Amino acid sequence: REMAGFDLSASTVSNAMVELDVEIKKFRERSLSEHSYPYLIVDARYENIRKHGHIVKEAVLIVVGITERGCREVLGFSIGDSESETSWGDLFKSLKSRGLHGVELIVSDAHSGIIKAIGKHFQGVAWQRCRVHFQRELLNRVSYKDRRELSADLKSIFASENKRHCQLVADEVSIKWEKRYPVVSKLLADSTQNCLTIKGFPALHQLRLSSTNMLERQMRVLKTRTRVVSIFPNESSCERYIGALLIETHESWLEESQFSQYVKMPVENDDDYNTDYAR
Repeated sequence: REMAGFDLSASTVSNAMVELDVEIKKFRERSLSEHSYPYLIVDARYENIRKHGHIVKEAVLIVVGITERGCREVLGFSIGDSESETSWGDLFKSLKSRGLHGVELIVSDAHSGIIKAIGKHFQGVAWQRCRVHFQRELLNRVSYKDRRELSADLKSIFASENKRHCQLVADEVSIKWEKRYPVVSKLLADSTQNCLTIKGFPALHQLRLSSTNMLERQMRVLKTRTRVVSIFPNESSCERYIGALLIETHESWLEESQFSQYVKMPVENDDDYNTDYAR
């Protein structure tokens, strides 16, 4: 009433919600067999939902795929109690049942639930640990006065195009920090290799798929919209709202990919351009 200047009856709102539920169900169950999706980017964020008289945080799990032509698509999402192996596994299973195929690389953070679910449902698929998450974790383990130095060392690890050289630099950095921060040193020694998986893929693909940044940008957009709601009255309302926003994002990406067929755009300075994945 305040925004539009007119009233909406409860029945009108209910009918609109029924139509929206149908659209979201259709979106979540659509076939994925038409294209192959060599790259998947997965991430999650949490929303406040009222359940059984209490306010709980539930995970919103989202999977984005990059087609063989380099176009982005929101493949699926779900809401679960946490980022457990079961929650991610159920989502991955549903995607495969809808025809998801051709996956060569999955990009995610190092959450144990994701890793276990990937190992179970995508055996033989390469895993790229999000480089940004990894660097952030390491920087949070050192004192403020050492962060700039460590940040420079971490950048030097990934500077080369040669995977072996990157690993050699990582070993040197690990030794350098061993006395001051043994935990950081061990993480560098044990986990850097998972951040270098993308080095075996084409150079332009490396630029875009070394982290989950692309999906995280969409997560921030979701946050600005869901912040208005603050607390969802139930899981269905959260699912409905998130679903509507993701459909909006998905359709926007499809329009961009269609537009790019007719207009050649520069890829160097455009983080949101679709077809640079294929190039």
